[in-house]
Amino acid sequence: MANLSGKTFEVQVLDGGRWTTVDVHEGRTPAVGKAEKLVESGKYAAVKVLSDSDRAGTEVVFEKVVKADDERPVTLVPLQTAPVCMDFIDYYRPAARRALGRVLRNHFDRNGCSALEFLFDRMEMTLLERNDALFPQTIQQIATAQARVLSVKPSERIDVLYAAGKRIKENALAYVNQNEGFAALRKTGVDGLLKLAATQGDAETSYLFVRHALAVLLGEGGDWNSKIELVVALGSPELSAAAVDCIDEILAELLEGSAAVGELLGGQADALRANRALILLTEGRFESPANPLSCIVAFNDLMARHDLVQTRAVLYQRVAGYLASTRNLTREGPRAEREAFGQLLRDLTEMAGLKGGPAICGSVTQRARIVLSEGEDLSVEEAITKVTGMLPNRGSRIGYLLELFQSAIGKKNGKIILTALGNAIRQVNSLASLVPEGSSDDTIAQAIDGLKRKMTSEGLPKEWRETLGQAFDGLMAKPRAAKSPAKPFALNDEEYKEMISKAPERKEIIEGEVLFEEGDEGSEAYLILSGHVEIFRKIGNREEVIAKVGRGEIIGEMSLIDNQPRMASARVLEGGQVTVIDQRNLGARLDSLGQNDKVLRRLIDVLVNRMRGDGRAYP
Repeated sequence: MANLSGKTFEVQVLDGGRWTTVDVHEGRTPAVGKAEKLVESGKYAAVKVLSDSDRAGTEVVFEKVVKADDERPVTLVPLQTAPVCMDFIDYYRPAARRALGRVLRNHFDRNGCSALEFLFDRMEMTLLERNDALFPQTIQQIATAQARVLSVKPSERIDVLYAAGKRIKENALAYVNQNEGFAALRKTGVDGLLKLAATQGDAETSYLFVRHALAVLLGEGGDWNSKIELVVALGSPELSAAAVDCIDEILAELLEGSAAVGELLGGQADALRANRALILLTEGRFESPANPLSCIVAFNDLMARHDLVQTRAVLYQRVAGYLASTRNLTREGPRAEREAFGQLLRDLTEMAGLKGGPAICGSVTQRARIVLSEGEDLSVEEAITKVTGMLPNRGSRIGYLLELFQSAIGKKNGKIILTALGNAIRQVNSLASLVPEGSSDDTIAQAIDGLKRKMTSEGLPKEWRETLGQAFDGLMAKPRAAKSPAKPFALNDEEYKEMISKAPERKEIIEGEVLFEEGDEGSEAYLILSGHVEIFRKIGNREEVIAKVGRGEIIGEMSLIDNQPRMASARVLEGGQVTVIDQRNLGARLDSLGQNDKVLRRLIDVLVNRMRGDGRAYP
């Protein structure tokens, strides 16, 4: 509508090679004021104000170039599923916002706008609506994704979404001059905002009141790092659970975008370091760089201070996505890739499996098929065998298999995984066989609790859930009994001659593979023919390397001689080949030695006992 002089003032922005009108004012002052704010935001290549009247025609009263325009067309990101919003408020819920953020990821990254900001920004919605190609495609993508969920035709959702979009835009207009919530957020933090929101009306009104204030806060940040920093600053030590949930919700939404993650990490030397940083950030254990380029230190402190479940899940999701791809972790060759994979696997390993859930377990298996092969990709079964061999204890192996079954790989290879899981569980006869020897009762309980949580997942067959639950309940009730010495081997002369005449088995070993672990019963020793192996012990949450051995060395022999649990673990540093020394074969030889030279046989036992004593005294 024109003023008395017949003039109107259009605010236009240049984006993607085209000028788009985003606002119309009756007065020059508010129009120019709006244009200046758009310039400050840095989102658009240029901003101008056009004055239009019947008498004077059209003239430019304000114009400023902000940056070089990116004329490349914005493309949509394919969306497989999207939540169906039954009520209007559902369009503002995290699931719907994150679906919108995924499909419009490239558009939002170009404009520096999150989905939450978009839902309360009438100008951003107008800009999208006037893009004749992008807007209809967006509606079509979301409608198709929702139709898959409902098993209906996409056309049945399109009209619903257009109507919802119109109402969302009207709602954004209603919030234009409402700054009370944002002022409360700035002054009293998230808990103060929540308290004020409770006085605004019903639950839906309160919910929108809070999200609008948070959207305004995000708008204060020009780039993704600034937005993250503003949210992180809200995370004071003393927060209610509801306040923590709000912060968690916003950070998870922001970090779904690659651009936001890239700005947070501030540049990493390679993908290995970037993914390691994400894993360490999930637990607040990231080591602060000397000169951080982002708010990563404050973000890490927040992750250590509060349990941000959604944010942690998004970070693991990014790691899983990278591992499931074919992109390299390093800029070097296959050997470096295997070492990098082993490092990430150790970072992800915990007593009851892998951190990050089924997606991580599936992506680790996919990556193993590529990096642990010597030519053609490994089969899924071979990859599972390799991964379980690299995990340090039976608890972590069982947990890995439990969640692998629930991954995308599990849907196609369930029988293989359940077979491996059954074999792993049959090896468990005590708590000591789940965790390293000497683990505290708390560590054991945590491992059992972690495994039981994974066993109760609906993704497992019901009979497996019941059987596994009963088995682990029995382990918890069972006292930790001392091992009884094995009975001596009784062989006649012919059996003895046949046994010692057999050629020993040779085995290929790969980098990162765990040959045996502390606390296990020993059934094999190894003569190293090529490659290198490190011997280490677990002390609390850290590893203490005892020795590094190579060609000509024998490892694992003490458990074969005295039938005691392994006193240390062995992990392959450099792939090669070993000769496997079977316990039955060695036992027969020792029994024969005892019959012919009892003094020498006794001397061997004494030396092994002393070596064990020295090993246990190792700090």
